[in-house]
Amino acid sequence: DGSIAYFCTFRNVDPLFAVDVSDPTAPKVLSALKISGFSEYLHPWSSGRLFGFGREADEETGWSEQLKLVMFNTEDKTNVMAKHTALVDDCWYSEALYDHKAFFIDGAKNIIGFVGDDDYYIYSYDDAEGFRKMCTFSFDTWPGSVRGFWIGENAYIVGQNLVQVLSLDGWDR
Repeated sequence: DGSIAYFCTFRNVDPLFAVDVSDPTAPKVLSALKISGFSEYLHPWSSGRLFGFGREADEETGWSEQLKLVMFNTEDKTNVMAKHTALVDDCWYSEALYDHKAFFIDGAKNIIGFVGDDDYYIYSYDDAEGFRKMCTFSFDTWPGSVRGFWIGENAYIVGQNLVQVLSLDGWDR
């Protein structure tokens, strides 16, 4: 984010650090936000917003729990805050935890898509309301690595032996 770098570390909670790296020989920590869980993936969403994807975790033991989406407010680099959080109920694994290419993410189109366990999830985000699940669909067979993209007014979810076409207006198949 310009001369600001964001990163997370994890033991039992997730400190999100905002660090001024304008002088690489003397980086300066501007903010350290501690929330439960951790973000494996951070993605610039829009001006003043940073998307985080990871897992919730028990604050006492650090035991990893279900998948978690977080939108961070980065408008004030010295006071980064978690604006909204959503847990993906009963979902424990996603390829997107380890491979950023497994995300279908576009802040301008308001799309966050990923495979979680045996389902594909598509969320939107609004500053006032937070995360909203737009659609979920299950796979009949394991589709291998799944990727999402959009062309025109449609979203395409593609995997091995799988192509789903969804309308961006209403998310109907």
